[in-house]
Amino acid sequence: MVPAANNPKQQFQLISIPCTTTPATARISFRTPIVSAIFIMSRPGRLDFRHSGPTMLSKETIHDTLQTLHEGIVVLDAAYQVVFWNEWMSEHSGTPASEALGRRLHDIFPTPETNRLLEAIEQALEKGQGSVVSQSLCQVQPLPLSRHQDNPSDPEGIQQFITIHPLRKTDAGTHCLLQISDVSWIWKTAGLPDKGAEACSSAASERCLREISAHAIIETIHEAIVALDRNSKITSMNRSAKEMLALEGGRATGQEADTLFTDYETHRAALLAGQEVELKGCRRSTELFDVAVAVSCIGNESDGRQVLIARDITKQKQAEESLHREKEFTQITLNAIHEAVITTDEKGRVNSANQAACDLLRREQEEMLDRPLLDLLTFTELEHRRTARQGINNALTYGKSCASDGLPELRFANQESIFVNGRIDPLRAKNGSIVGSVAVLEDITNETRMREILSYQATHDDLTSLINRREFERRLENALTNRVGDAHHILLYFDLDQFKLINDNCGHNAGDQMLRQLTSILAIRLRHTDTLARLGGDEFAALLPHCGVEVGRRIADELRELVREFRFNWGGRTFGVGVSIGLVELDDTMHGIVDALTAADSA
Repeated sequence: MVPAANNPKQQFQLISIPCTTTPATARISFRTPIVSAIFIMSRPGRLDFRHSGPTMLSKETIHDTLQTLHEGIVVLDAAYQVVFWNEWMSEHSGTPASEALGRRLHDIFPTPETNRLLEAIEQALEKGQGSVVSQSLCQVQPLPLSRHQDNPSDPEGIQQFITIHPLRKTDAGTHCLLQISDVSWIWKTAGLPDKGAEACSSAASERCLREISAHAIIETIHEAIVALDRNSKITSMNRSAKEMLALEGGRATGQEADTLFTDYETHRAALLAGQEVELKGCRRSTELFDVAVAVSCIGNESDGRQVLIARDITKQKQAEESLHREKEFTQITLNAIHEAVITTDEKGRVNSANQAACDLLRREQEEMLDRPLLDLLTFTELEHRRTARQGINNALTYGKSCASDGLPELRFANQESIFVNGRIDPLRAKNGSIVGSVAVLEDITNETRMREILSYQATHDDLTSLINRREFERRLENALTNRVGDAHHILLYFDLDQFKLINDNCGHNAGDQMLRQLTSILAIRLRHTDTLARLGGDEFAALLPHCGVEVGRRIADELRELVREFRFNWGGRTFGVGVSIGLVELDDTMHGIVDALTAADSA
């Protein structure tokens, strides 16, 4: 396996193929990024290279990469002498590179078990034929390798799968490259039978192929795989496990699972029951990180062997924590704003509501969840209910936004009502699909009431609550401008007599009270379509729309009689007042409000 140049911890499959480049060469390819490097045996213990591809690697990087592989790499020249011997070979053979370089392989390993391997090397050097040598085929260890050379309790050593790559003849001579892979874990797990080579060569070949496939899969998957014995002690692990736990070689072999995964024994029953449990992994003996662990039993029940599969969920946990913080922040923000915010799913059912929404709709959040939003928007006017229904449908079906029109009024069960302003927008997923809607409502009751008050004050007389002069003139102008056909309108102009006498003798408070009483009597006599206004002081006017002259005179006489009969009592004294009323018909001769008021005052 060769680490990628941009990430030394990431491992990729090593591929060696013959080529015609001179001198003797072997091509090593990286899967990600795609880079090729051609190695040249220049002198014992050192490889030069030529390279190609988008990422340019230095000689030192390539050399160091081969030295730190988790597989054995050996290069032999035409005289069967070692010209390259990596650290893995030094560790598992007990022979350092300084002693191996320049020596023949059968001198380093003078055992008969190496004969099959030597034959394969001879085929590669003499005939250029590549081959594989596996313990499942030979029934013996091709090379006497062990995980711990100084450990006498490891008699079986390393089960091996060796690939022999021939390097074509060049001016530098013939070479071959040996790639030695440790397949001990697969060997033990598979439980290969002890058969003679003659009896099982075909079955062993087939089993070897399965072994190769399984080994490749186990060594390249991202999950950490750890084999445990019946006592929960580690027997082997794949490359991802070593990288995850920052282990080298077989340092974890024989340790209890608890040393690498805290509280493993505490949760062992749940794990054996098939549950996935979140534990803490221990990296470099001190650094703890989050892992999700599952366990499967292998072999028969009496064996008690287990396979532990672990996933580093540190990033997942960080993402969950980040998402939780964002959700909390969003919820706090929503609760802090005074607008009501309600979200729905794609069917228009409420799935969230902030506190302002609960307060505005006079409901608890639990009452609102999973209910159609339309059921909660109890508008008083049919038009507003229809607009809300259409707005929700447009948001969920067509992805269109909709804003409220006019002054929608919500009425609740206790007959309390409020005015709201709102809009509804679609909610979209990352791919643009509509997943719901969001409605934003604002209680504008106070603002509406204030506008009504200000509007009333701007158009009414503070003392009598009648229409004031400005509003009356606006209505009069409208009547003059929008007169249609032969429609008749009458304008009455009132001028009170004796009002100044009451002010002078009893004070302005008495005068104000007299005006309030008198105007309340006059307003009762007028039709509901008529407008009575105080123009200022003791001057009043009335606009009688769609009224003929005769009817207007009769109304004027009745008003005059009401004033004549009115008596005002103040401080034990009784006062009477009179009134002069001018009447004018608003016809085509009237060119504006000034003409109309002047004519009525003079009538």
